[in-house]
Amino acid sequence: MKTTNKVARKCKSCGEPMEQARENKEFCGNSCRAKHHRMQLAEEEREREMIERLSGLRNPITPQAQPAYDAPVVDPVQAARLEAAVQGIAKEERIVEEHLQAIADENARQDAELAGLPEEIDKAQSRIKELEAMQRLSPVDFYNRCLNTELASLLKLARSGNVPPDFHDLIYPHRLKSVLATVIPEFGRVRAKVEEGYARLLQLIAEKKQEHGQLSKRLDAAIKAKERPGFVLAMLNLKVGAARRRIAELQQVLLEPVSLVVSSPALPVESPAAGTDAAPGPGNGSWVPPSPAMQPTAAVEVRKPKAPKGEIGGADLLTEQSETFVLDGALGAFIGRMDRKMAAIGLTGDSGSGKSTFSLTLAGLFAAQGFTVKYFSLEEGLGDSMKRKIRAAGIGNDVRFAEGASLQTIRQDAKRFDVVFIDSFTILDAGQDELEKLRKDFPETIFVCIHQKTTGGTIRGGTKIFYNSTAIINIEIDYDRGRLAVMKKSRYGTEGFMYNINDGEVFRAGDW
Repeated sequence: MKTTNKVARKCKSCGEPMEQARENKEFCGNSCRAKHHRMQLAEEEREREMIERLSGLRNPITPQAQPAYDAPVVDPVQAARLEAAVQGIAKEERIVEEHLQAIADENARQDAELAGLPEEIDKAQSRIKELEAMQRLSPVDFYNRCLNTELASLLKLARSGNVPPDFHDLIYPHRLKSVLATVIPEFGRVRAKVEEGYARLLQLIAEKKQEHGQLSKRLDAAIKAKERPGFVLAMLNLKVGAARRRIAELQQVLLEPVSLVVSSPALPVESPAAGTDAAPGPGNGSWVPPSPAMQPTAAVEVRKPKAPKGEIGGADLLTEQSETFVLDGALGAFIGRMDRKMAAIGLTGDSGSGKSTFSLTLAGLFAAQGFTVKYFSLEEGLGDSMKRKIRAAGIGNDVRFAEGASLQTIRQDAKRFDVVFIDSFTILDAGQDELEKLRKDFPETIFVCIHQKTTGGTIRGGTKIFYNSTAIINIEIDYDRGRLAVMKKSRYGTEGFMYNINDGEVFRAGDW
């Protein structure tokens, strides 16, 4: 059988082969994409000018008419760039407004808590004092005030006023003497009821004190958040600052000088008189082509040096929309606003600290947000232990698992999936540069790799792995707070943040 070689995809602009490209990828880089776009615009402009000239030749004008010249217009490539900048500014302004509104809502919520919590705390404290006062009552008084239902009914009837005229003089004293307890026996139904009432009273006091403590903690947290903005406000302010910087960059694009293009159509002339030897042309009469002096001279095209592969201009780069996103929930805020291009997250930690559990939670979060996820469980496999972790993370078929793989297998799946988890990268026995090669060969794929530690506490496999990762998270065990994820390195603005895996809470650096 004759073997056939798979033809490598080629760049639509420069024609260079793209051996590791995705099936739907057309260009090898941003510079080729921008160049192809410029060439298309230039071709469309040439076709438009040709149509206008042909239209002018078919409809000759009289000698008295003045030639119509096109007004100067902005170069189409620059016009597209300016339009993209305007749209980008509008989008970032909407982001700023949304985040500022969220900040205002959070401040309003804090102000409401500061205004309402003191009153609730005072009410809880008053109730605690009432219950403690009841606890100090003697058994007889406690029974009559809290447990004697017959006495309570009689007092209610006396206060209602709907009684006979002689009620307070004759009936009330007699009935009060019969229902009012004067002694509690050591044993019997009444003593058991009193003991049960005391136990219930102690439980109410404990619950009320717990409620008072929770309200006091909320008040302290609200005061602290007001004095020093908490994590939510800090993240929103970071996003506002990033959006405003983006607006300033796009405004600089609008302020850059633009080049104008002036197109002058060929000047038609009047048809010659009848009887001349002019060749017939389109229309009712004859037509004489314009003389060379009347035709506009084409502008001399300045030859520019060809841009090397992978190179792009600063202004063109600013107009390109980067694919950034934030995962949902506290874990997403802990990771920060990610840039999908060449992203690699490294997970480290001591043995048994919970690296696999944390990575499965992160994999489920990616899948829930619409990313396609592949998880390579190279170290632990897919036995009962991994099944328990998958069940605890609530992962379904939206995450695909494999327990054995080579570097070549991972490269093949990097073309198919948005996010690839490798647990652990050390099992691959790859060199220090392999992670950087994966990032460069598959820039649109997010890699999340677990790295084992040496006995000295460093990453097994070399320090290059640390520098080649866009984020490094260390999983630690705190015997007071449980398992913690600490952001040791981050290009997403969250370096130094901590995520409490047990409680699902996020803390900024310095707020631990």
